[in-house]
Amino acid sequence: PFVTILRYWNRRRSDQCRYLTAIRKPNPIGPVKFPSFASHDSTRMRDPYVAHVSPMLSQQQCQEIASALAEKDWYALTDALSAEDVMQLRQQAVHLHENGLMQPAAVGRGTGRQVQPHTRSDLTAWFDENSPLQQQFMAGLDRLRQTLNEQFFLGLVEQEAHFACFPAGGFYRRHYDSFRGNNARRITVVCYLNPDWQAEDGGAIRLYDGQEVMTDIVPRGGTLLVFLSEAIPHEVLPALKARYSIAAWLRIRSE
Repeated sequence: PFVTILRYWNRRRSDQCRYLTAIRKPNPIGPVKFPSFASHDSTRMRDPYVAHVSPMLSQQQCQEIASALAEKDWYALTDALSAEDVMQLRQQAVHLHENGLMQPAAVGRGTGRQVQPHTRSDLTAWFDENSPLQQQFMAGLDRLRQTLNEQFFLGLVEQEAHFACFPAGGFYRRHYDSFRGNNARRITVVCYLNPDWQAEDGGAIRLYDGQEVMTDIVPRGGTLLVFLSEAIPHEVLPALKARYSIAAWLRIRSE
């Protein structure tokens, strides 16, 4: 199915590349190679984060993620961030939450964007480019973006990220991360900020394969979940206590 998505992306960018000619194989990304897109990168979500900043993700970690995505369309990397980085990012998220600086999350985009508490009940706050800690996290995403482009020619040019808090009992019904009518989001990255979280605390993200449950990922601090935004329907299950995370997306240029 993901090869079909790649062909669809390719047709929409027909002024920049030819149709895919790769033979269809089971691997969702690995066998598929198509020409690189625009050689210049957007500054929309990149430049403030990459200059003179030490990325939180190492090159080895990015290669591990890329290798895993060549075999399947999701991967969970445990202990991706150090305990210190997790704690400092969590402190920022908690500060935003406790000071009323997070807003109820909405669904949809543009004029169709609206808060639907029966669909999702989390609170979010977009990253502040002036925070050095957030710059380091975004620099890590930029390293991952470049690695995926080098290996799979995805044409990723920018990224965006926000903190999220699911209060006790909070949830997000099954959904895709790609907006209807705008599929610029290609890769979803979720980083969990919950030290010592246990499976019985709830709050897992549930990934689906069609209508079947594929796996549940416990939102334990330091775990980094990466998946294909258009390919994986998912939901956030209710938790027994407040659950913090970072949600981010690697994007192509919006058309």
